[in-house]
Amino acid sequence: LATYPPAPLPLLNNFSIREGDKGDRVTKNKGDEVNK
Repeated sequence: LATYPPAPLPLLNNFSIREGDKGDRVTKNKGDEVNK
């Protein structure tokens, strides 16, 4: 259980960075609400 919580955290970080790389402008404006 202690290893499960930390796993999703890095996954979200990688996904956010990847999407922001291609859609930095769109993610910043429209992704702001979704990221929240």
